Amino acid sequence: MVGLERLEHKIALLRSLAVDEQHRGTGLGQNLVRHAEKLARSESIEEIWLLTDSASGFFQKLGYKKIPRTSAPNPVRTCTQFRHLCPSSADLMIKKLKT
Repeated sequence: MVGLERLEHKIALLRSLAVDEQHRGTGLGQNLVRHAEKLARSESIEEIWLLTDSASGFFQKLGYKKIPRTSAPNPVRTCTQFRHLCPSSADLMIKKLKT
């Protein structure tokens, strides 16, 4: 499963990517992320942001880049996941989508 939360007209947060253990390594996670990105493009979203404390390498392979948490734009900085749900040690990542 994967979620996409629109934070602002052109910005969304990728949320809750999860793949059952028996399906890991099959490409399902990549396909879910690609599907979320396709949906985002169809809705004119230009940037997808995410927070992760365990999957930075996975997302880097898909074109996401780590950036300092202090660089987060206001819509990301003020969302519940950033402020309350993810630990401050979680990596902040971004992917700019081609529209």
